[in-house]
Amino acid sequence: MAADAIDDMEDAAATAQGRATRKRELLDGPKEFDEVRFDRSKRNKPITE
Repeated sequence: MAADAIDDMEDAAATAQGRATRKRELLDGPKEFDEVRFDRSKRNKPITE
């Protein structure tokens, strides 16, 4: 659901890579919470759309 909402508000002038990066950052949340999140494993995958 959140990904669909982000897609609806995306910047058409941005590159596909830029949109994918912003979307990933929004879905992952603030970096300060990376250490306390126990419901997700660390992501080492490249960003793809």
